[in-house]
Amino acid sequence: MVRLLFCAAMLTVWVLPPPPAAFGQSDPLKGVVWSVPDGVAAAEADLRTMSAMGVEAVRTDLSISERILATADSLGLQLYLDLPITGLAAQRLLDTLGYALALVDTAAARARAHASVRGVGLARRSDTSDPGSCAYFEALTERLRTGTSGRVISYYTGRFVGDDACSHVVDVVLVELMDVDDPIGRLQGWTSVEGRPRPGVGALGWWVRSDSLRGLRVPDSPERQARYFERYLPMLLGDTSGVTPHVVFVYRWRDVRRGNVGAAYDLDDPFVRRYGLHAADGTPRPALDVVEGTFERRHAMFAFDTGVPPPSSPPWTTLLGWGVLSALGIIYALSPRFRHMVPRYFQARFFFREAVREGRDVLLGVSMVLLACLGTAGGLTAFALADTVRKFTLFSLGLSWLSAGVQSAIVTLLARPLILVVLVGCVYVAGLLMWTVLLSLLSSRYHGVTPSQVLMLVVWPRWPIFLVMIGAMVVAATPKAGLGVAIGLAAAWILVELAALLQTLVDMSAVSRISLTITAAALILHPFVLLAAVLVAFTMGFQPELEYLWHAATRR
Repeated sequence: MVRLLFCAAMLTVWVLPPPPAAFGQSDPLKGVVWSVPDGVAAAEADLRTMSAMGVEAVRTDLSISERILATADSLGLQLYLDLPITGLAAQRLLDTLGYALALVDTAAARARAHASVRGVGLARRSDTSDPGSCAYFEALTERLRTGTSGRVISYYTGRFVGDDACSHVVDVVLVELMDVDDPIGRLQGWTSVEGRPRPGVGALGWWVRSDSLRGLRVPDSPERQARYFERYLPMLLGDTSGVTPHVVFVYRWRDVRRGNVGAAYDLDDPFVRRYGLHAADGTPRPALDVVEGTFERRHAMFAFDTGVPPPSSPPWTTLLGWGVLSALGIIYALSPRFRHMVPRYFQARFFFREAVREGRDVLLGVSMVLLACLGTAGGLTAFALADTVRKFTLFSLGLSWLSAGVQSAIVTLLARPLILVVLVGCVYVAGLLMWTVLLSLLSSRYHGVTPSQVLMLVVWPRWPIFLVMIGAMVVAATPKAGLGVAIGLAAAWILVELAALLQTLVDMSAVSRISLTITAAALILHPFVLLAAVLVAFTMGFQPELEYLWHAATRR
């Protein structure tokens, strides 16, 4: 009888994972983020491979099947199940509380049936810097503890470190460290705040640009990804970093297939970057050997091919900008009337207006060339802004709130910059032409001003946009341009547009003597003003999201 009791006790210890108190262990759990593949057999094979290479914890989503849970039970893995609550502002979290409580009940039922369920993630990448979010996490944590008798821990994942406000209401916070140049320093920033519990690492990883370009001398190559894990993973799993997290999750086991909108963690990254230890087709990357060797403590150093640096791509933004400036120089050299009008515009505005009003020097061809150059400059500036902002979490966060179709369209445009430049340029030119026609119609009853005359008054005041374009050329050629630079460039463009709009109205009033009422109507009906009003009205329904964006931009 004693032998039977002893065997039963040993079997219980082997099957059941350690209790929550053991989560404060000195050695971190070694884990990986995993999206369940199609097919139970493939999922079970993944879990067996993970277990064989030393993985102790797997972070996945709540939709995992019962059969896969049973497989995890048999392998002794610890599962951390994320609720499908992603990228929400504080108010939105509270709005989804009822739905989230039902999900927690489901997770608790699974935890009672399967010993492998050890943690439930209450939200991913939501606004935990706002104290208003804490009520959501507190209610869910209490429900989870009641439903599992305290056996399952609660957590959330996010990037806020110094300004995280809700760490005291959950069992652990998993800090995301994807694409972070100094993950150790960021994690130390978490522990520098007094009174905080030990954090975990929710996602450690570096993205791979392409599997076809190889070598350490290639930025974002598979070898660079492997070197990143070689450098930082042993430090996080050991005691050399000064911070010993509860758990370290490598991001991720396998790439998400592009176009698979329903895949787990898609909303974390609308660009669906490649972070996997395996490619989407299952081909292993060098980082897999590093992670396996580190988890099993078999290797500390790894050799990788240095490769050859990729050929430098032509600076097409610089060439395009210089093409616009060259076009301006060519028309200045070939058009004597243009050379004659330029000094009048800058030095004698009265004579410029008089020449336009009398129709003596209406340069329709020159104005059309200037309009085309303005469209190109606008498109180039828009590309520089988009290419700079897309590198920041703010952009991915805002993009994740849009529908899948809009996300796909924006990502496609950003991947084809020339199409983006042409599209924005055409929209910009069309807007200016529409306003030219509108001003011509509004002023026709006061003075016989032709559309070609109005076009000069619309196009010429926008010459400072070429200065903004030069700034955009510099920004596009600076890979590490900051968010503040992009904001400054956008603000300069907006100020130039406002100044040009007012200057056109002043010139139109002097040329055609339109009334103040007509001038106000022309201002309100400007296509760009109408577009701005539509955008403002659209964003009014996203006030909580705007607050979240502000917090993400100003808090760390």
